[in-house]
Amino acid sequence: MSKQQGQGRKNTTSKGSDNNNKKTNSSAED
Repeated sequence: MSKQQGQGRKNTTSKGSDNNNKKTNSSAED
């Protein structure tokens, strides 16, 4: 159960970072 919770947290963090990176990349390209 603890492992599943940890994975869920990691996925959420990764998604947030990906969104931030995408936004930064778009701005840089512009």
